[in-house]
Amino acid sequence: MKTFDGSTYRVPISTCYSLLAKDCTEEKNFAILMKKQSATTQEKKLKIVTKQHKLVLYPAGSQVKVELNEREYNIDSEEPIREHGHEVLRVSPEASYLKVELVELGVTVYFDGYSANIKVRMTGA
Repeated sequence: MKTFDGSTYRVPISTCYSLLAKDCTEEKNFAILMKKQSATTQEKKLKIVTKQHKLVLYPAGSQVKVELNEREYNIDSEEPIREHGHEVLRVSPEASYLKVELVELGVTVYFDGYSANIKVRMTGA
């Protein structure tokens, strides 16, 4: 894991979900969790939870599958998720990983089935 000041460290991931990032404000808008799919593999399952959505990403063969609110989400044919006319969630393929954007929250997650890179827009205090 790479911190905001550029330091990198490894987080041990087990078969139980570990919290990677969350919104600590009163609104608690999102949480990002990851776990190993099984004890014998390095493949991971990533879960992104917002107030309205639960997005789960996991490797399946040579691709990363996506479920949105417990149903399969086809990144090639489905539109970004909109609420009240605003785009709130976008999933798109980028090279060998998937890019997930929580647009209004300023959170971007890159996931390849083995590791995650999380970028959070910093706001003024």
